[in-house]
Amino acid sequence: MTNVIVFAILLLISNVKEVDRMEYTKEELEKFAERRKKLSESLKGRTAWNKGQELSEKHKKAISEGRKGISAWNKGKAWSEEVKAKISQSRKGISAWNKGLKWPEETKRKISEAKKDQSLSTQVV
Repeated sequence: MTNVIVFAILLLISNVKEVDRMEYTKEELEKFAERRKKLSESLKGRTAWNKGQELSEKHKKAISEGRKGISAWNKGKAWSEEVKAKISQSRKGISAWNKGLKWPEETKRKISEAKKDQSLSTQVV
């Protein structure tokens, strides 16, 4: 069983595509995992090669055009009641990130003004 777990971990952390077609001993799998861990440690703190590089407008447009028509993988898929219950249970006792935050007086005033301009028919009662 531990061999399967190590193999699964190797699949998650490795970039080797033919891992599922090869057979490895436990020692080899541990060696792979150790090598990946050492590589990860040696790269800690380094700045990514493309950090801070600005994209040209042409490149931004090309990326945008390439993404058009592609929706999120989970768009339109409903969660089952079981999944909803699990999520609900896992969130019990955790406060919202914005609970207790104080709003500036300026923001409060703006919200108040916007609410006063709404007619009763558009307000949710």
